[in-house]
This record gives sequence, structure tokens and C-alpha cells, in this order.
Amino acid sequence: MLVVSALDRLGRDLWSAMEYTKKLLRMGIRIISANDNTEITERDFEEMDNFIKSICE
Repeated sequence: MLVVSALDRLGRDLWSAMEYTKKLLRMGIRIISANDNTEITERDFEEMDNFIKSICE
């Protein structure tokens, strides 16, 4: 289990941090948000990607 307080602390660039986090999830590593003690899943990223795509259209 990996605990991170903020995803962007994994790297200065949020997008590269997100890609790194997705790779960890695919490897089966559970990521728990220290802010609200919830598990971060690939679905969280899918929802964010869909939101960003809808803004760009």
C-alpha cells in the first residue's frame, strides 16, 4: 500500500505524476489519499479524463 498526501508531489508536472500513478495502479498497488483516506482508482482518472475531454470539445 502506498500513501501519498498529494499526487502532484510525485513530480512537478501533474500530468507525468498522473501517468506514474496510473502505472502503479496497473501494477496492483493500492493508493490511499491522505487527505480524506479514500482509495484512488483508475476510475478516478477516467472521470477526470472525460471531464477534460468535454471541456476541450
